[in-house]
Amino acid sequence: MAIPIVGKCFPTAAGFLAYLEGLQFGAWRPRFVTMHHTGSPDLKTWRGWQTRAKPVSDEQWLKNLAAYYGAPPLSWSAGPHFFFTPNNFCVLSPPTARGVHAVSFNAMSWGVECTGDFDREKFDGPVRDKYVEGLACLHIASGLQLSPFAKGVRGLHFHC
Repeated sequence: MAIPIVGKCFPTAAGFLAYLEGLQFGAWRPRFVTMHHTGSPDLKTWRGWQTRAKPVSDEQWLKNLAAYYGAPPLSWSAGPHFFFTPNNFCVLSPPTARGVHAVSFNAMSWGVECTGDFDREKFDGPVRDKYVEGLACLHIASGLQLSPFAKGVRGLHFHC
């Protein structure tokens, strides 16, 4: 069974910011952002998907992820809120509800997965700039504060 999915992708920060500014929060609201990297796929693999005879679009990848996260053995109730790829800012799980991404921060933060394995790949250039732009949009639209950093309270968190 697939998890609830938004499935929208935005190639520009302006489009992503407009989407975020239209969110209506209820009982759940993020207190901070937790950034992850996918590890798999790494950037080389992701780029290979773009050059296949039938490319894997970011929207299709989100559908695949929703099915993966919802199926055994994971059987998660949701996934990370956002996936940033070199081409898009993508929304997987509803940003107005709790996601699943980091056990210690699920209940209180937005989860953002950045495509790449930055334990082995450089986090620089256009990819870094795109991801920083997406993180800025999240903070601008939500009013979340980056400082002073307090673990589990505010600031940009990283999932290790």
